[in-house]
Amino acid sequence: PSLLVCTSYFGSAPSRHRIVIYSEGLLDERNFGEGQGAHMSSDELENYEAATELTLFKEYRDVFAMFKYAVETDQRFYLCNSVEVETKLTPAGQTYFEVVVDDAWIWDNHRPARFIRNARLMTFKDVQVEELAHPASPEFDSLT
Repeated sequence: PSLLVCTSYFGSAPSRHRIVIYSEGLLDERNFGEGQGAHMSSDELENYEAATELTLFKEYRDVFAMFKYAVETDQRFYLCNSVEVETKLTPAGQTYFEVVVDDAWIWDNHRPARFIRNARLMTFKDVQVEELAHPASPEFDSLT
């Protein structure tokens, strides 16, 4: 089953938007914002979130073998083929990390296009970089 969610903003207020959900041949349009439009029940919202999370996991499973590194920050998870991490200091002496990823895929179910050419990230929190071992690679055999 395919699930497509499109959000478009309209009107003068940024809080007004329309969400279009296309799933398994059903089309559902809802207007949200400024107290008007249809309301999504908690069951509908839970089902929608579960469906988008499942779709995202299936995409992750499909693209995993294309990438060499997994990068995790406090806000996002990336698969990428190139990563550089630099430790830097602010003028006040605080340590932060600048991370550059190239040829990447982002775990983010609110983003319509998850493949990106490159990104520069900055965070004051931990960054985890893991070199991935794939079942078809010699490195994977040495782990088993």
